[in-house]
Amino acid sequence: MATSRAQQEVAEAASLRALVAEQLAQITDLTRRLAEAEALHEASADPHLLRASMEALDRRLQDSREIGLGREAALAAQILADGAALTGLRAERDAAVAGQDEQRQTADRETADRRQRIAALEGELHAAREENKILRQDLDRIYASHSWKLTEPLRAGRRLLGGG
Repeated sequence: MATSRAQQEVAEAASLRALVAEQLAQITDLTRRLAEAEALHEASADPHLLRASMEALDRRLQDSREIGLGREAALAAQILADGAALTGLRAERDAAVAGQDEQRQTADRETADRRQRIAALEGELHAAREENKILRQDLDRIYASHSWKLTEPLRAGRRLLGGG
């Protein structure tokens, strides 16, 4: 959205520049015509008519210059405003990028911490499974032993008498 606004402002500035260029072309044309009128004035038999024509051309030239200066001032003001807006947009973009960088770094740190915790828990799980395996093997050896088998009737009698 900010990019389209900036593009629109650049287009407006280009339009104003074109208008200023057009006014300069008109001023150049009027200056040429004034020179031609002055040349005719010298060659003319009616100096009063030529003087009036030259004064009219002078007024048109002055009016064109004033219009050109007004448009130039408007263009300069628009360029300054566009520059200030662009500077503000750049600052907003830079702040957003900095905030995103900070969030990414925080997320990266949290991810690294969680990976370390997962690795530690996987290590603990592996150790617990190994211990469980060893204990199960010990229990299987006990159940398979002759003494366990020989004492089975004693354990069964104890369970019947309510001794556990």
